[in-house]
Amino acid sequence: MKLDNILKERVIKIMNLALIKSEKNKNTIFLAFSGHVEWLEISIYKNGWENSTEVFFKKRIRFYKKNVFEELDEIIKKIEELV
Repeated sequence: MKLDNILKERVIKIMNLALIKSEKNKNTIFLAFSGHVEWLEISIYKNGWENSTEVFFKKRIRFYKKNVFEELDEIIKKIEELV
């Protein structure tokens, strides 16, 4: 798999934001990067994760799809919305 630099930058930004937002408050963000199948999966729980907690936002992005940048930007926006 070969990701272009713009795609890499957005994925790194998502990972960095997830670390920052998870550290500063009760949000829980799960991220899974699967390079071998070219996807990124995210689940956001606004007030922390517990068994049976409803997910605030969940998405799996496939890097080979045409709208990958729009989907990455959507994830960035959702993470930035967290308090």
